[in-house]
Amino acid sequence: MQPNRFAMLVALIFTGAALLPQSARAQKTSEPKAPATAVGKWAVQFERTVMTHTDTTSEHGRARLVLVQQGDSVLGTWQRLEEDGSTVVHPLDATGVLRRDSLRIELTTIVDPDATFSNIAHDISVFLKEKIHGIVPTTTVLELVVRGDSLVGTVRAVSRDGVAMSPAGAVTATRLKQ
Repeated sequence: MQPNRFAMLVALIFTGAALLPQSARAQKTSEPKAPATAVGKWAVQFERTVMTHTDTTSEHGRARLVLVQQGDSVLGTWQRLEEDGSTVVHPLDATGVLRRDSLRIELTTIVDPDATFSNIAHDISVFLKEKIHGIVPTTTVLELVVRGDSLVGTVRAVSRDGVAMSPAGAVTATRLKQ
């Protein structure tokens, strides 16, 4: 008498689960993690590479990053801080996307609709850089991982077509308590 193939398959399926290591069974039954959140005020320390026509230097800096989250979109401001803790004059817009625990933020200049003269000066400066001096326009991009109340990642200048224009600098941040 030949064994029933269906019965053998069913027996294999039920006993196969028992053969799994205990850690694999525990992973399948564990609760899913709560989604990462980037909301809040962050004390940021970063290093960046500054490249000029004649020299390349690395500098360390501090900033305050304030973020709000709407779905997977992240919005806020980036404010550089001086050594004494005072702020640099103009904050930057921070816009990005949070996917699981990965956060990608682009920093851009805030355009003030009431500051007509300074906007014209900014446009002239951009024109001179791009058209006269041949300087490729870049955007500062932060690529971070959310780890509870800390952020860890890199900062770099990226051209409009996505090419990295500077080496990646390290970024760390700690969420400030309210």
